[in-house]
Amino acid sequence: QVSRADVEANFLLPNQGHLSENPSIDPDETLKNCGVVRVNQVLSNDTALRLKQYIDQVLDESIENVANFKVPKGFLFANVLEKQNRWDLLLPFEPTSMDSIPLLQALNELLSGPVGSILESTLGPHCELYELSCLISDPGSNRQEIHPDILVQEDGEPVPVVTCFVAVQDVADNMGHTIFIPNTVTIDHQVRIC
Repeated sequence: QVSRADVEANFLLPNQGHLSENPSIDPDETLKNCGVVRVNQVLSNDTALRLKQYIDQVLDESIENVANFKVPKGFLFANVLEKQNRWDLLLPFEPTSMDSIPLLQALNELLSGPVGSILESTLGPHCELYELSCLISDPGSNRQEIHPDILVQEDGEPVPVVTCFVAVQDVADNMGHTIFIPNTVTIDHQVRIC
């Protein structure tokens, strides 16, 4: 039996463009025109390593807290497709906690660099952080169905939200890359896949 993820992949992936950073094109324009933009090396290697260690620690503590009925699952994890060996971990945002230093360092690097500039030009200077989470896929997890992370807006309407994915480790081919498909943030495209 063919899964929905396989059907979607066969439908969408042949038209996927190679998403690469092009320094000659303004990233704000790429996001506006293609619905997605790639920005390389937004975190230093040291910050990425510390953030990964922090995430691993929070994941272990969260799994234990849910297993021991200390905290309801919905307080620590968001809903995720293909749940086996995959978590959408809601990261605790506690600016005054010493434990949060790796997370705050990463946010500082992101927002003081090109990502911050893209967010400000796209959403305005007073945009708000809506969710801070980490998608973790361990070995044995199935591929998620291709899906939009944001609702599509009519032409001319302001962008309500921007989703940023930041890899905190190198991703090998056998780990399953996150797939981004340019030029699909349209009503026509969303009608075709829903």
